[in-house]
Amino acid sequence: MLGPRARRPCSPLEPRTDLGFRTRPPCAAPGGVRRAGSRLWHAGRVLALIRYSVPPGQTEEFTLRAHEIVDTLAGQPGYVSGRVSRSVDEPELWALVSEWEGAGFYRRALGAARMAMYPLMTLMINEPSAFEDVERP
Repeated sequence: MLGPRARRPCSPLEPRTDLGFRTRPPCAAPGGVRRAGSRLWHAGRVLALIRYSVPPGQTEEFTLRAHEIVDTLAGQPGYVSGRVSRSVDEPELWALVSEWEGAGFYRRALGAARMAMYPLMTLMINEPSAFEDVERP
């Protein structure tokens, strides 16, 4: 049994209450990479991929609004790059792709950009959108 001051084992899903969201566990290596058994966890850059299904008659308006979202995101801390992309195989499938210094930056930027994103929410495909970089084992 652990006492009140005993150090608990580190978990990659341990919440950081000082930031209000889940990030790198406090006991992870300073570089952000931590190996726990067969798990590899990295707290570095994040690729954000938001996909949209856009009917042919709405592509012009979608393109305009999607670029406005990228412009809004570009003004947020932790932003690295962003672009609007369209599938070469399925022209109705679009993506708003951005890269961030970390998941926390991305999540806070979504809050700042929610008003710009609101008109396109009906076209958004509901799926996880943040992907962390993983080092080669």
